[in-house]
Amino acid sequence: MFEIFDRNFISLIDQLVIEAARHGASYYPQALKPSVWQGLADEVANDQFTTLTPDPSKTVVEDMEILKIPLGDDNHPLINIVGGRLRDLVQPAVKRLCLTQWKPNEAAAHRYHAGSQALGAHRDFSTDKVLIAVFTTGGSGDFELLNDDGSLHTRWESNPGGLCLMRAPGLNVDAVDDRPLHRALPPKSGTRQAVIYRQVQ
Repeated sequence: MFEIFDRNFISLIDQLVIEAARHGASYYPQALKPSVWQGLADEVANDQFTTLTPDPSKTVVEDMEILKIPLGDDNHPLINIVGGRLRDLVQPAVKRLCLTQWKPNEAAAHRYHAGSQALGAHRDFSTDKVLIAVFTTGGSGDFELLNDDGSLHTRWESNPGGLCLMRAPGLNVDAVDDRPLHRALPPKSGTRQAVIYRQVQ
């Protein structure tokens, strides 16, 4: 069985889940082995992405490419493997924290290009459960976690292999709706790629 994750990342998973529960999101650089994040990017390289362009009638700016991937899809075996390994790593952590378990059942790939508006301030879907996991699989770009009033809480640069864990409904069991406000900024050059895992109802 080949290694997927950096060993230091594995040892810190509880801390990262706690941070996401408290603050809305957490980040660990180089969570994935280089061969794995490169493999994830290669697996979707020839797929047909949908191009989203800014629509004045929508409240959220979307200037990016997106590909939805049902987990279990035979055409994306590595995406399935990484999703399964991440689930197996996270489930015991959230159980120890007396939180709802996480069972991702959907993946997506995103591409953000230099010169675009990328993805504006928003909250993810209310139908997501417990956690959203975002692996950067190529390029670099800033992620901003925002306060409810839109001011900046935290910013980090998402680099290849890095993982952002983001709070979704159910991570904090008693919370009514504590989805974090956030945005993805465009890369300064080239293209930032990401693979996202989520549990949808």
